[in-house]
Amino acid sequence: MRLLTLACLSLLCTAPALAFNPYISSSGKALHWKVDTLRFVAAADLPANLTEGGVQRSLEDAFAVWGAIDCWPLTFVFDGFQTDVSANVSDRVNSIVWVHNIEDWTDRYSETELARTAVTHRPQSGEIVDADIEVNVAGFDFTQSVGCAAGWDLQSTMAHEAGHFVGLDHSADREATMFANTDPGDCKKRQLNVDDVDGFCASYEWLGAGNSDTANTDTGSDTGGSADTNDGSGGNMDDDGCSASHSQAPWWLMGAILLLTPVRRRSAENSAR
Repeated sequence: MRLLTLACLSLLCTAPALAFNPYISSSGKALHWKVDTLRFVAAADLPANLTEGGVQRSLEDAFAVWGAIDCWPLTFVFDGFQTDVSANVSDRVNSIVWVHNIEDWTDRYSETELARTAVTHRPQSGEIVDADIEVNVAGFDFTQSVGCAAGWDLQSTMAHEAGHFVGLDHSADREATMFANTDPGDCKKRQLNVDDVDGFCASYEWLGAGNSDTANTDTGSDTGGSADTNDGSGGNMDDDGCSASHSQAPWWLMGAILLLTPVRRRSAENSAR
């Protein structure tokens, strides 16, 4: 069965006491990686305004903030820039892909979206087995500065996407890295806040308490199935995207989409307006 889920947050939402929102599998398990070392690659076809050195630093620093959480330390290893990298749900290669052609992007997503993260997981256990990030460099100019600069900050964007990569949906806390919106030039999302850490630990720290989800792992293939839409909490909603016009207020809006085959794939979108 394939399940497509879309979640969008309002610009006006307020933060409850527990604002974080882990992705949850169909069996009720928080999505999580069972391995403690995660490797990823990036496509070598960078846009002209970005350099390999600047992008590598931005990526490594963005992922490192999630790897520094004490409750379940993860190690992220960047395996470099490679050719023929794709966002393939079934190749078990964690990839970052730059989409250079706006038609290629708008054929699938809204032109206002900054990026999409797809997370493939096993529905019975919630174990993540693949994660891929697509970045809309056709529609947006990203900056790679060590310090904060005007424009769309690549490190902040990737810190948010890395949160989806490890299994988190959006937070209702406006100060969280996983909050749905940010301004261009705002680099605060490079660093996690308490809500981000609490959300991660809610998904992971139970693994360190002697629990195992091995018996619940779905070992089905990645093919076949019918499609349905669900908002991740039992209700239905249309796949109408989370988008806005970049000519208006410069907010960064990130939605979340989940696609389920016998191994389940969830993706998250960033959008701007």
